[in-house]
Amino acid sequence: NGMVGHLGWYVSTQTIREHPGLASHWGLRSNRVLLAEVFKRPTTWGDYCEQISTTKCEVDDGIATKTPDEGEENLYFARGVYAGHFRATKKNNCSTNENCTGHFIDYPCYWSAYTDSQLYWNDIPLEKDGEYSYSDILQIMAASNATGSPAIFLWWYPDGNIEKYDFFRIKLMETSSVCMENRPEPIPNRCNATLEELIGTEEGSCGYTPHRLETMYSLALGESMNDPEAIRSPAYQTLRNIKLSDVVMNEMMLKWMNRGIDTYGYDPREVVCEWAARHVGNENFLIDLLRFVPPGYPRNVQEAIFNESVVFAATAFAALTLLLVTMTAWSLFFYCNHPIMKRAQLSFLYQFLFGFMMLSVGAIMYTLPPSDASCVSRVWFELIGYTQGLVPLLLKVAAINRLLRNARRMRRVTITQAYLYKCQAVAVALVLIFLICWTIVDPWTKIEGSELVSDNNVQISLGCSSRSSLWLGAAFLWEAICIFAAALLAFQSRGNEHRFNESTEVGNMAYSHFIFLVLRLGVVWLLPSGTLDKSTQDATYSFLLSADSTFALVLYFGPKIYACKWGTHDEESRRTSNPRNSEGEISLENLYKEKYLKAESEKNALTKELEETHNALLMTDDKRIEAEKNLAAMIFQQKQKESMEDRETLGLLARSRSSIV
Repeated sequence: NGMVGHLGWYVSTQTIREHPGLASHWGLRSNRVLLAEVFKRPTTWGDYCEQISTTKCEVDDGIATKTPDEGEENLYFARGVYAGHFRATKKNNCSTNENCTGHFIDYPCYWSAYTDSQLYWNDIPLEKDGEYSYSDILQIMAASNATGSPAIFLWWYPDGNIEKYDFFRIKLMETSSVCMENRPEPIPNRCNATLEELIGTEEGSCGYTPHRLETMYSLALGESMNDPEAIRSPAYQTLRNIKLSDVVMNEMMLKWMNRGIDTYGYDPREVVCEWAARHVGNENFLIDLLRFVPPGYPRNVQEAIFNESVVFAATAFAALTLLLVTMTAWSLFFYCNHPIMKRAQLSFLYQFLFGFMMLSVGAIMYTLPPSDASCVSRVWFELIGYTQGLVPLLLKVAAINRLLRNARRMRRVTITQAYLYKCQAVAVALVLIFLICWTIVDPWTKIEGSELVSDNNVQISLGCSSRSSLWLGAAFLWEAICIFAAALLAFQSRGNEHRFNESTEVGNMAYSHFIFLVLRLGVVWLLPSGTLDKSTQDATYSFLLSADSTFALVLYFGPKIYACKWGTHDEESRRTSNPRNSEGEISLENLYKEKYLKAESEKNALTKELEETHNALLMTDDKRIEAEKNLAAMIFQQKQKESMEDRETLGLLARSRSSIV
């Protein structure tokens, strides 16, 4: 606040008027009789009533109006009932005590001070008797003022009590660098220190040096400096800049002490407010006050620009994507009996479309003005949409891979429809639990963003966010896991039979999802702050969601619908490729049969080749090729045996069923 603080010895101004020589330490030196006579010992209320009052305080004697209640015996002053009393003890009687002393009121022993050194080396016959607490010293000040009794004590300035009781600071010994270097070691707690430790050396017995006062602020005000610059309050810097004269500060502190209502609570606040209110109508004062306001304030607040054209385009694109989902669903219904659609499993395809329909709705939500409802809806539609769009496809491809892998090994395997639905339900349930926890603990809600666009212009924009970014990170991680699983399954199914092989479509879709995931991460986290305004950022995210859905639909359903409309299939393919049996399950009996017929054809060709070789060998020289004839015959017999075993296997396969939903 611009003031300079002082520590020093204080007496009342009235005492200086009566004894002007006491205004300086020179008047205190070796002046034993005067000091013993002037500075007497303060007396507690209890001691006064027991030792001094002739009526034991039963009668009002102008000092005490009554006896002290329990807990009041040690008070040196009590407003209205005990005015305080200073008495001369044996230590003050110079007639009987050649080492008589006056009384000095020092800081509490647990505060740091150099009183012992200053009294000892400057030959000032003042003595400390006992220890006084902070409240005790305040009571002695009040008693000295009420009774007009002189008292000398160590205190500080600025303090309201100095102004209230009109105390005068005594000029102590001049300070110097030599004195400062030879001070007694600072002892924060002097209660248990020895006299030798307290007095130190004579070179260190000077007075106190003035020091610049520090302004204390509340912790919350200091923490406000960590706020973003656009919304940072100027209060802290303004208070640091304010400088008031000593005259103004002394006036306010005097009013503070004189209020006496809530001295260490509301009173100082009231005094400052009164001072500000008294000057607020003064034009010169206001101009003066504006000098303390830091540059860039007051702020001019502006609403963020709403990019209507970009938002409208994003909404239209999201609506077209939703229309594309609807048209794709109609195409599935139209070609529901086509072998390609049957092999692709219509129930899973409809769930796939439902997921991307939710993604399209989520993209529309990103174009709406942020509100608590729209913000929560965005993450719900997006995360459930990706889960519903990818998990059924992953389960289907994984089941086909498992089925074909076991078919190559001639193993029977059954994957029921209920089992796959349970797996899908578990995945969706986990996502729903995560979203519920997110919404309850740290919801994705509307926030007001601020950006400092110039020295004093702040742009306000609305967006959506949570307190922690871990929730959004977990949502992106789940999408990345689903995409990675799709790419892995596409790689595993690359060698499947061509009619059940969707590795190309699934792989392309996984790559597409990954690219758009990276782009969305860039829009949310990687773009520098201020690159895009909030409305454009949300619209861009909506574009990416819609484009992601569109590419997925085109890459996966495009080839199937094209093949259904313009592709050709012979009768045998139509017959053998229908995977449904009489129970509505998808069977691989025909697939096994087809693979067997292919193997049988290869074996027949090999058998024919072996027979021709056998006949050719019989027409040659018996002696020269006897071993070759026997070997060919053995191979021929072995192949015939294997052919018979395969025929038996085919009979078993005809009676077995391997099903998948």
